[in-house]
Amino acid sequence: MTPVWASTKLCDVAEVIPSGVDKKSHADETPVRLCNYLDVYNNDIIHAGMSFSSATATEAEISRCRLFRDDVIITKDSETPDDIAKTAVVLEDLDGVLCGYHLAILRPNPQVLSGLFLGHLLRLPSLRKRLGQLANGAIRFGLTSSALNSLELALPPLPEQEAIAAVLSTWDRGIRQLTDLIAAKLRFKQGLMQQLLTGKRRFKGCQEEWHSVQLRDVTTECDERNRGQLGLESVMAVTKAEGIIPMKERTIGADIGRYLIVRKDWFAYNPMRINIGSIARWSGDKEIVVSPDYVVFRCNDSNGDELGMEPDYLDHLRRSGIWEKFVTAAGNGSVRVRIYFSDLGYLKFKLPSLKEQRKIANFFNTADQEIDLLRKQLDAFKQQKKGLMQKLLTGEVRVKLSNHSNDTGAKP
Repeated sequence: MTPVWASTKLCDVAEVIPSGVDKKSHADETPVRLCNYLDVYNNDIIHAGMSFSSATATEAEISRCRLFRDDVIITKDSETPDDIAKTAVVLEDLDGVLCGYHLAILRPNPQVLSGLFLGHLLRLPSLRKRLGQLANGAIRFGLTSSALNSLELALPPLPEQEAIAAVLSTWDRGIRQLTDLIAAKLRFKQGLMQQLLTGKRRFKGCQEEWHSVQLRDVTTECDERNRGQLGLESVMAVTKAEGIIPMKERTIGADIGRYLIVRKDWFAYNPMRINIGSIARWSGDKEIVVSPDYVVFRCNDSNGDELGMEPDYLDHLRRSGIWEKFVTAAGNGSVRVRIYFSDLGYLKFKLPSLKEQRKIANFFNTADQEIDLLRKQLDAFKQQKKGLMQKLLTGEVRVKLSNHSNDTGAKP
């Protein structure tokens, strides 16, 4: 049977320092660097290599809000309870960096509590849920010092805390390394796109001249209506993050007869949101329909002297800086400006032959497949770590302690 760990309140094992420094600068104060809300919200650890913002602070604030190794920083307020209590652990000395606004510092008593262990522990869904319940507020939810101090924790002895933290931190390092690898490959791909999609860099044997075209020269707007051909299950929407996905039923009109048909390899977009990336190519074999407010277009086939365009090539072009620069300028950075096909058609770029288009598209397809595999591996690691956290941090699985080395291992 798994031993029961001692239950204690947070206030008995850590000091809660409730308020950080805001970003405002005042001439009579000392220049400082701040660890801010997003630094904590987006990261599990805080380290000296991060870019911290500049501000000023009083001597009292510098004394009270300075961050030290093993401190746990927690987001103490948010617009929703679910976003409260994101935590990050300070891994090393930060040379005087202060805790920013909307955050609190949890400073463990090193005799009884490991900061790394506390950081992992506070990410347990059960504790995140409990902290959300303790938060109060009408418009913005917040955690008071008394709420944080009253939080009940089940703690193993300090050596076991440190061993558990070491195991989970190993997983975290692997996840960070894989995340960094994906980011590096995306940066490398983006750089190659700028080279290959402009003709500055070409494949061996490709010597044909590129043609200067506008998008309307090599694509055609499609306005075929549904007219009862397809049912509600075929109604789709376009999002920036997920591409073409089923439309939520409550947003579908009563009559879908006027909805636009989309066939394989055709493109669809919302004219009010294309300048923030809401455009996608349909890759399914079955036809679908989209809102009559959308724009649908297809690539032209090569016909005699007329230059054609590969849908695969255009799908990569639309993710490039060439495309982004054009649609951002067309929309003036607003999500409410409509960019119709007549506007998009003026996009000017240089286009290679269909043969070279296919080579470029296949190259980027291979790169995308590699990145997708790495993302799936990352998701698997995160899920495995999540399951391990649940077992280790509740005592369901114990960590073997060694008296002679720093090696640790989880055991049932």
